[in-house]
Amino acid sequence: MRAWLLLLAVVGVLLAPALPASAQEPAGGVVLIGAPGLRWDHVGADATPALHALLQEGSPGALSVRSASPRTCPGDGWVMAGTGNRARLAAGPGPRTCTDQLPTAAALPAIDRDNDRLRFDAQVGGLGQALARAGLCATAWLGNGAQLAAGRADGTVDLGPTGDVTAGALAQGLQNCPVLVVDAGSVHSDARAPADLARVDAVVAQARAAAAATGATLLVAGLADVSDAGERGAPDPRLHVALAAGPGFARGGLVSSSTRRAPYVQVVDLAPTVLALVGVEQPAAMTGQPWRRTDTRLTVAELVDADVHAGQMRVYTPRFFLLLVVAQIVLYGAAVLVFRHLSGTDPVREVVRRSASRTALAFAAAPVATYLANLVPWWRADPVLPALLGAVAAFDLLIVLLALAGPWRRRLLGPIGVVCGVTALVLAADLVTGARLQMSSIAGYSPLVAGRFAGVGNVAFAVFAASAILATACLVHGRSRRTVVACCAVIGLACVVVDGNPAWGSDFGGVLALIPGFAVLAMLAGGIRVSALRLLGVATSAVLAVTAFAAYDYSRPPQARSHLGRFAAQVLDGGALTVIERKASANLGLLTHSVLTLLVPLLVLFVAQVVLRPRGPVAEAFRRAPEWRAGLIGTLVMSLVGFAVNDSGVAVPALALTIAVPAAIAVGVRASEPAAPPR
Repeated sequence: MRAWLLLLAVVGVLLAPALPASAQEPAGGVVLIGAPGLRWDHVGADATPALHALLQEGSPGALSVRSASPRTCPGDGWVMAGTGNRARLAAGPGPRTCTDQLPTAAALPAIDRDNDRLRFDAQVGGLGQALARAGLCATAWLGNGAQLAAGRADGTVDLGPTGDVTAGALAQGLQNCPVLVVDAGSVHSDARAPADLARVDAVVAQARAAAAATGATLLVAGLADVSDAGERGAPDPRLHVALAAGPGFARGGLVSSSTRRAPYVQVVDLAPTVLALVGVEQPAAMTGQPWRRTDTRLTVAELVDADVHAGQMRVYTPRFFLLLVVAQIVLYGAAVLVFRHLSGTDPVREVVRRSASRTALAFAAAPVATYLANLVPWWRADPVLPALLGAVAAFDLLIVLLALAGPWRRRLLGPIGVVCGVTALVLAADLVTGARLQMSSIAGYSPLVAGRFAGVGNVAFAVFAASAILATACLVHGRSRRTVVACCAVIGLACVVVDGNPAWGSDFGGVLALIPGFAVLAMLAGGIRVSALRLLGVATSAVLAVTAFAAYDYSRPPQARSHLGRFAAQVLDGGALTVIERKASANLGLLTHSVLTLLVPLLVLFVAQVVLRPRGPVAEAFRRAPEWRAGLIGTLVMSLVGFAVNDSGVAVPALALTIAVPAAIAVGVRASEPAAPPR
């Protein structure tokens, strides 16, 4: 345990610092144009000439509009634009539908009371309130949506002219108020689209001229999803237009500290962006972060592609996980039958062994193959499903061939060690290089859900952690106690740094789960007695490590922090309890609604029958390789802790199971061979 504490002491030295982003210089004013439903596939030189021209001189981004509701309607988007936090328009009775008919600012107090029942600590009307405290104002132009964004918490709002928006009127308005919020109306995708786009583009043209004359910054935001005629319920989520032009937003791209990944920004970032541009301090209740410019120039085609990619991921991810659950159940049943009939040396049984072993290896390699599939633009294919399945199958086959190709194929744990090692190395390399394989991948995270845009998600963490622990167990097989403990400590520390570093994994719960998993592996494989005192030391080490990561992140400038540093700030501000309650609620909700929950009882049966009461080939594998049993138990410990400390934590044991069970089957089948492979 002293070795673990000593190694954790150098975590801070190994952290790779992220460069803080420079704050925007205060502008001459801000014109925020909201157009719910406006997407990048609407923008073009012919359909929207003013928007297209603004794109050539400004910074575009892909706008995630996720609100406090699963689907974001225009009212939700406008409320969030003035709140800077997840919020919603007050929900009425019956099924939720999206409408363009919005209340005035007078409804803000009631909307705020409705949002008080949620777990986001949102303060509706925060933008107008923050400006008022600074002695400034914001005026709402045209529709009621602008009133919801510019209004103050008491329901009052300053109104602009009710007539047509002209460049002269906007310039005059900026002299009276530094912030103008313009409701350009919703953009539909049905027959109304040409008229809607013409209306929005006319407003953008006038605002562009006014901004050029006054030195103001122009922000254009799609804000929300919009229902078309005849569409029932709320529309499917999409990515929308985000565009900034003016001082500090020369031609380039957009990013914010809330996403930490270009070109993605969020609606909750709008209020903080406006406040930063006029030099007003952002209230603590705003969780969004100001938009910033990046040097990467983006085209409309690239932004449309990001929307298509996210949309296809949303369609095929539920199908993938349903297929995964069904396939795992079939695999378990087949494994039981195979293990019962493996004895003997006739050719038929040899074929069964070989087929079962390779099938199990393919199942274990499938999760990482879904990430590698993102190297191929499967989402652009027509039809999509064959392209996706083909890409996953191709990478899966490559990994299995590698596992069976080298000299390690003759060792009991060799092939599965290669599969798990490749999986862990691929995900570690992805995290260190920006986690590009996870964004909009089938087993990654989605910009439409907007739970995470960078670092490691729960699904990827489970795959990474389980593979790393099992690969380490394979590596230390047959080694001395000192070598076992040293390897577990070094590899475990490397995994903790990759997972917890704010610049890489930025994972709070993952650090708390990884350290116990590797520590139990080290103790069991190294012949060290597992005691309550040692487990207490392990738990203390995990808490100290995650505290070190959070403290390091908190020490950076606010605009450079990840959610680790922001959580540390919430702890100091007394708002951490709300975050914990929201995550616990999300965990419980997923536990009762996710198809992955079906795998959890199977995990219990797997542990009871395979790890604690092994029989037949599995017992033989444990006899010849006790480190393998230690690796499976370490994976179980990691999974249970990961489930307890993460939101959506059911994904951790469920996905760890998709690695551990096929791995156990593959090793058990090899242990049943009459001429057993060398250790």
